[in-house]
Amino acid sequence: MAKRVYGVAIAMLLAAAGALTAQEPQAARSPRPGKVVELTAGSCVSVEAGDLISFTWNPVFTPANNVVGIGGFELGFDLVGAEGSAGRGRSQLTLEAIPPRSSGHLGAENAVADAGNGYYKLHFLVPQLNLPSGEYHLRRAAALPKLANPQTDTVPAMSNTPTASMFCLTLSNTSTGRRR
Repeated sequence: MAKRVYGVAIAMLLAAAGALTAQEPQAARSPRPGKVVELTAGSCVSVEAGDLISFTWNPVFTPANNVVGIGGFELGFDLVGAEGSAGRGRSQLTLEAIPPRSSGHLGAENAVADAGNGYYKLHFLVPQLNLPSGEYHLRRAAALPKLANPQTDTVPAMSNTPTASMFCLTLSNTSTGRRR
């Protein structure tokens, strides 16, 4: 009897801990309801913590015969003027788009959806970070292909990278989630 009560108590504690950890990251990622902004080449959109960045891109994977989608997409932005400075690591913004686990569902944040003809609609949530306000330029991009046969020797690479174009974000003070 004591073992059964002990087992039930552990199960209840694990369930409670799971509920807390499931809620905590959501609250940390979404400091406030934000606006949706479209990231387009040649413009510098203003964002702050909680905003959702929408981005449509065709990564053109090479070779493409085994690719059935995107397993994830990452954009890396650097603060303009931070090149070569000692604080450069604190002046980098990395955004990740990760497809939801349930098929056919596009969540409100960090999502990837097939837009047809090789294009994907990507959504990136601007996280709550203590980064300096300023202009951030896209310097790194990575796409993880979803493969029909993951046991292949050749992993396709993104050959159409957005870093070849000028993409920019103007980040407002993110330590409070409000604009200055």
